[in-house]
Amino acid sequence: MKRRERERQASIGAGECQLETGRRCPRSGLWSPAGQDAVQVLVFEGKWMPTIGGRAVTWLPFREPLPSFVDVDPDIR
Repeated sequence: MKRRERERQASIGAGECQLETGRRCPRSGLWSPAGQDAVQVLVFEGKWMPTIGGRAVTWLPFREPLPSFVDVDPDIR
């Protein structure tokens, strides 16, 4: 990895990251195309940011919390 890319990734904080299709993902998680919050894609750190429908897009980290699918009762053994 080039020094410039490492510095850019180190400067990425929560909420200020925007990536174009074809860039490497700086951290694993859900990403949404800008302006399309209904679309979420799970991208792992180091993988290439994908296209949507064959078109390049700007990706933003998805900020909504993941839904809770299982409600665990601590009294159940």
